[in-house]
Amino acid sequence: MAFFVGVYIGFLPDFVTTLSGFFVNLVAIMAFLTTNDLTMSPTAQAQLIGIDSDIFSDSFATAEAYLNDRLVHMYDMDAELTKTGTSRRLTLVKIGVKIAEWEAYKQAPQVNIPAQAEYNYNEAMAQLDQVEEGKLLTNLDPQEEESKQIGLVRYGSNDDESIIF
Repeated sequence: MAFFVGVYIGFLPDFVTTLSGFFVNLVAIMAFLTTNDLTMSPTAQAQLIGIDSDIFSDSFATAEAYLNDRLVHMYDMDAELTKTGTSRRLTLVKIGVKIAEWEAYKQAPQVNIPAQAEYNYNEAMAQLDQVEEGKLLTNLDPQEEESKQIGLVRYGSNDDESIIF
């Protein structure tokens, strides 16, 4: 009896760690982008999941990080990327899904990237450029003034004699 309890207790921390890792991954998948948002066929999804079961959680994380990196200097991306369901901005979801699908195909070397996925990715990057430049309206909440990144400041009107801080 003592041996069985010792083995069981030794197994418990590994099980709890694995289980908590599963729930962390589940929360990460459900954070902003979900598999319900994907535009690819269920057959393509099953093919990619067959290669790597975490392929979509990885590609969603990459897409969300890319959105954050490109837009954090202008918009409150922490608030935007924590939204779920219908409170999410549709423009960001559409751009993020196109990037995530491209990333999923890129992570699966055995699968050829469809022309439509490449077109969608290029379109998403163009739209992301427009959002970043403020040309595509998204109703994103602007970054607060004190948390905006500070650029260089030039004092003086003559370029040769001005001081840059």
